[in-house]
Amino acid sequence: MSGRLLASPETGTGRTKFLLLADHFFFPADQSLSFKTGDQPGFSSLIQWRSLPLKTKILLRMDGIFPPSISPGAPMLARAVLSRPDRYGTPGSFNYPAYLAAKSVYLQGWVKSESHILELRLNPSTLPVHLWLSIQAEKLRQRINTFLQERLPVTTAGLYMAILTGDRSMLSQAVQENFKKTGVMHILAISGIHMGLLALCCALVFTFLVKRSEHLLLRHHAKKLVCLLTMPVLLSYALIAGFNPPVVRALIMTTIFFLAILNDRQHHLPTHISIAALVILLVNPWLLYSASFQLSFGAVIGITAVLPRITSIVSSTKSSTTFFFSADHVINWVYSAFLVSAAACLATLPLLLYHFNRFSPISPVTTLLVEPLICFWSLIFGLISIPFIYVAPELAGLLVKIGSLGMKGADLITAVLAELPFADFRLTTPSPLEIGVYYLLLAALIRGRPHTWYRKPLIWLSVAILVLTPWYNKYRRAHQGCEKVSFLDVGQGSSAVLEMEGGEVVVIDGGGPYSERFNVGEAVIAPYLWKKRIDRIDQLVVSHLDGDHYNGLPFIIKQFKPEKVWLNDPVPGGSMVADNLMQAIREIGCTLIVPDQNEIISQSSISTLRNVADLHLGAGYPEDNNRSLVLKLSSNDHSFLFPGDIENKAGEQLLRRDLNLKADVLLAPHHGSITSGSEDFAEAVSPDCLVISAGKYRRKTFPAPEVTALYRALGSRIFNTASRGTIIFKVRKGGLEIETFTTDKQERVFNPAPDHLTDHHSTRL
Repeated sequence: MSGRLLASPETGTGRTKFLLLADHFFFPADQSLSFKTGDQPGFSSLIQWRSLPLKTKILLRMDGIFPPSISPGAPMLARAVLSRPDRYGTPGSFNYPAYLAAKSVYLQGWVKSESHILELRLNPSTLPVHLWLSIQAEKLRQRINTFLQERLPVTTAGLYMAILTGDRSMLSQAVQENFKKTGVMHILAISGIHMGLLALCCALVFTFLVKRSEHLLLRHHAKKLVCLLTMPVLLSYALIAGFNPPVVRALIMTTIFFLAILNDRQHHLPTHISIAALVILLVNPWLLYSASFQLSFGAVIGITAVLPRITSIVSSTKSSTTFFFSADHVINWVYSAFLVSAAACLATLPLLLYHFNRFSPISPVTTLLVEPLICFWSLIFGLISIPFIYVAPELAGLLVKIGSLGMKGADLITAVLAELPFADFRLTTPSPLEIGVYYLLLAALIRGRPHTWYRKPLIWLSVAILVLTPWYNKYRRAHQGCEKVSFLDVGQGSSAVLEMEGGEVVVIDGGGPYSERFNVGEAVIAPYLWKKRIDRIDQLVVSHLDGDHYNGLPFIIKQFKPEKVWLNDPVPGGSMVADNLMQAIREIGCTLIVPDQNEIISQSSISTLRNVADLHLGAGYPEDNNRSLVLKLSSNDHSFLFPGDIENKAGEQLLRRDLNLKADVLLAPHHGSITSGSEDFAEAVSPDCLVISAGKYRRKTFPAPEVTALYRALGSRIFNTASRGTIIFKVRKGGLEIETFTTDKQERVFNPAPDHLTDHHSTRL
């Protein structure tokens, strides 16, 4: 691709991402063309390539550091493997394609190395004004980030970059988690808080200057003149911050308020909020469904609701004749600030739970402690330092070092408060009914007239619904009349959730891709459970200690506190994640059990889950695939087989023992690998449905084409989580209902004679 570097590259944990505005794509004219080049490996003579002109944004990633010689706006070539943005096909997981679509990015790619990036030496070309402004702002962002990294420690520089330029790539996971647990992560995202405080500071400075001029006071309206002078500053800050959606939204909201002042309409805030929402949605209607849009307007509406109370407190403080810094003044101001923070917290609570399943009850207090340090100290010194970076770098360095004291204080406060046992709670996803009733209750409490006849009944009815709904959901799950088996899309890994008759929940395995910034338990498995209104699991089974089967389970154990953990090895170890698993088991106090052959793991009125073999009790290493637990669920005359990662050797041993392996649904051993493609084993199980839990990027290995061909020849229907997403089987007396995430359709495999379920002529969509 040829194009221009559109934004300052962001580097964190050894990986760099950058945004390219591509204008041409190049494809080899001859598919056998060699890519060797000599001085520039990875490129060939473009004369031999076909060209496709297409202007679009592409988010590219690479290991290592981006070439420092290429600055934003520079023309360049990049060789990359491109794909559409993808997400895990599991309900509740983060919708990454929608997140990028809000930034008008619909392609992503991987650059193999720095040698596949080349700066083009072209004659300067005329750029559109908006693109030229954007590039200049990105160059300034890059200069600010480089300056902060050179002058400050890594943690402090990462925090400063977050509030000045919106770049959070250098923030460690530990720092981000502390801010999330204490409910102040929003302070590190450039949004309405920063824009409002900058507007306030500029207004104070410009008001002071305007009042020094008699000429301006006699000929102009002071407040309106101050608004006109402040707006260009806010626009400049939005450019520096990269014009991200939250920044643009904050700029629009502030601008509308200033326009209201210019038109003498500043006192009717609901109108301003409505106009701001309308303008933002006219630009991008899909933002209505984004968490940032909903949280921003929820917080603003909540603050507006308590504004009359705050105004009365501030008015009484101003009218007082006591000294400004008296104890009464300080208490009133602190109380007003607490009301603002508490109102925003209460107004966004159900939205936080809906999108993130977590909230911090100490958020209002933490905000009172952290926000002044970051917004009234660090942010101010950081903004003042920006002009001096070019003309007086030593002075700029002194300013950011003084400002960094606020960052260090905020980092220390959040680290201490995050250790409190009640700092952070994780809850299930609320339903639309609960969200609506919650806001109805808030409106009745805050804005309802005290003597209205329906106010008290409305309050009590709302409270009853909010209290009883969780109990009703548990009752309905315990008496649903069927059992559900969900095979989650966790990438290259495996995890299954069993919802038994009677309400018991069993999780079998929980692993997938692993990195410092990604935990499959927190990002995929837990959100699915929360979305299903499951806040506790009863049994957890770890088939064997391969990372792709258990590396997300330490988080699951801590959050869902299972009573029993079934494991194939009594003393696992040898890796950091295995140690974390055992530590989590000890912390929660789970009962650790190594099952025997035919030992029942879970049982309900209509089903039994048992361990059918004792391969794990034989010789071998703990990580050996052939020592996996082999589980079988029998429910409503249907059966499911979960063989872990057993390979052909273990499969032959199971056949020699003459065990009953026949099952309607088989989870493919070892993710469908060729090493688990025994024809005898497949015939012994003879499944009607084969489920393959695998990732999207090793499709010729997991599953192997020979394995899928083998099971198709047996008449099995194949479901792959890589293409179908999460696959849910509802087990009923008359048949199986199958739901897949990607198609959002139901397939009903129904047959009045369960013994002949393989007769698929009755299948209907």
